[in-house]
Amino acid sequence: MDILAPIRVAPIAVTTSVMRPGKRTALLEATGTVGDRPVLCVRAWRFPRIGGDYPATPEIASDLRGETDRAEDGGVIPGAHVDGYLSATQFRFTTGSFAEFGPAEAWGRSLCTRLPGEELTPWQRVPDSRGLVERREYGRGPRRYPAINSDLHVVVHRDPVGDWIGIRSETHSARGHGAAAYARLADVSGIVGACAQSLYASTAGR
Repeated sequence: MDILAPIRVAPIAVTTSVMRPGKRTALLEATGTVGDRPVLCVRAWRFPRIGGDYPATPEIASDLRGETDRAEDGGVIPGAHVDGYLSATQFRFTTGSFAEFGPAEAWGRSLCTRLPGEELTPWQRVPDSRGLVERREYGRGPRRYPAINSDLHVVVHRDPVGDWIGIRSETHSARGHGAAAYARLADVSGIVGACAQSLYASTAGR
């Protein structure tokens, strides 16, 4: 998913197309538009599910250090707009919080559906719950040193189980180069995939 412009809390018109048709695989694209301005573009490969005779790798245990019922509410991101995405998701932290510097571990879940009367699929819960788990609070916080994601890449090897998605996240930045965020994704049974974001990092007001 590429974020092309700030996304207002407003109706989004979505158009879809098949970029690469095929009998076994297909590349799909969806573009979201607010008014007359495209605000995001999403591409996804559609693969058939593999057969039961394909060799399976052992389940990878989750490395999150706590369960959802033992995790704590992460509070509010300092200086953040709390409507929209942040009002539609819930996070419980096992390590760190929104206000702390450094890596974090948390469980996240969606609090709403995409369309009225249509329940979210297990896969749809993954990108919703990955969140902005890691916060890097330099000096005055995100208003002074913002790091804005321009994209989101999500890869999963199986459907997750349950509403909660576990995230173990780290952000890396290098002076004179760039910044990116990486996360491992899990459910109660183990690792289900990973995600990565390119970050536009800057020194606001300088």
